[in-house]
Amino acid sequence: MKKLLIIFYLIAYTSCTSLNFDGLYGHPKKVESIDYEVIYKDTIEIITKDNKSVTLYDYNLRSKKSFSFSPPNYSPLPLNYSYFYDKKGNIIKTIISKGDSIIRETTYKYNKYGLRTENTTIEDGKKTTGKAIIDIKNRIEILNKKSIDSTSKACSINKYDKKWNIIESTMYDYKGNQKNRSEIEYDNYGNKISYKYYNDKDVLLRHSKTVFNKNNDPIWASSIRVKNSDTIKGKVTSFKYKYDKKNNIIERRVFHDDVLVLIIETKYEY
Repeated sequence: MKKLLIIFYLIAYTSCTSLNFDGLYGHPKKVESIDYEVIYKDTIEIITKDNKSVTLYDYNLRSKKSFSFSPPNYSPLPLNYSYFYDKKGNIIKTIISKGDSIIRETTYKYNKYGLRTENTTIEDGKKTTGKAIIDIKNRIEILNKKSIDSTSKACSINKYDKKWNIIESTMYDYKGNQKNRSEIEYDNYGNKISYKYYNDKDVLLRHSKTVFNKNNDPIWASSIRVKNSDTIKGKVTSFKYKYDKKNNIIERRVFHDDVLVLIIETKYEY
């Protein structure tokens, strides 16, 4: 669970754009990362190798494929992921596969403003579609999602700022009752610096804040949870980085309350 929370921070709060294939510089053909978990026994620091991931980039086909491997011999994990982009850098298809079998496939469509208007997912032989109605003038999006047989339905309403960043998202069930709501704030560079999550009664359940460095990478994050009117403060997560000459990250060090818990080393082939 601890590692999952760390990965959540890295994904949710690192500012990167699909226009540049994960925000990487220099058009790398291959990226390989190894995780090292750090544990402590009797105050002695013990570093052990964890999962390895490899991502291959094809700039002619505007695609990338990701593979994961488990220690100690780095045998391949069963699932791998493929992503495809259009000429504007919008992601148009994702595929999750196991060997030669496709587990899940999602396709996306966009309007002339680059806003996603439709997505279709096929999984276990079932198709689910989501269609968006976008009010350009008021920067409001209504996203309706339903299965092909209409057995499950949901709706979300998103509000955007002038830069088309989502600042509020509200999810509703098929009866029109609120399921949850979130509020997001950004800095001048489009990094998410604040996230608030509310329940169906519009009661605040979680609030997280993040600080970024000049490279738009998160360096500090904290959160609070609200339970039964009690405010529970979470651990402070901080990050330290090393970069290569092209300004891509070659090492991440993750700390919980100033204690090192994870090291991620990354190599690039250009």
